[in-house]
Amino acid sequence: MNGSRAYGDRELDQLIEQLLETPPDPRDEAMAALGKEIENLKNKHDEDKFLWFLAALAPFDVVALLRAENWTGPLVIGIIQLIAVIVMANRCRVDVVAPLIDKLLGTVPKWGKSNE
Repeated sequence: MNGSRAYGDRELDQLIEQLLETPPDPRDEAMAALGKEIENLKNKHDEDKFLWFLAALAPFDVVALLRAENWTGPLVIGIIQLIAVIVMANRCRVDVVAPLIDKLLGTVPKWGKSNE
C-alpha cells in the first residue's frame, strides 16, 4: 500500500482512546485562551465602532431637526437613519440589536412567500 499502514477498526479505537487520554499540552490551552481573548477584543472593538457611529449621527440629527421647516424631512431622514443603524449594527455584530431586528422583522409579513 505504498508504504502506508492500514488500520483496522479496533486499532483505530485504541488510537483514539490514547489520544483522548493524553493530557492537553499547556501551549494548546494557552493558544485557546488567546484565541478567546482575541475574539472578545474584536467584539469589543466592533461594539465601540457602532457606538461611535451613533455618536457621530447625533449632531447631524440635531442640525436636521433644528433646520426642518416641516415634519416630512425629519421623518424621511429618520427612516434612512434607522436603515443605516440596522445595517451598521449587523456589520459590527452588535448582539443587542440583532434580536430586536429579528423580532421586528418577524412581525412584518413576508411578501412573495407562500405560507405552506
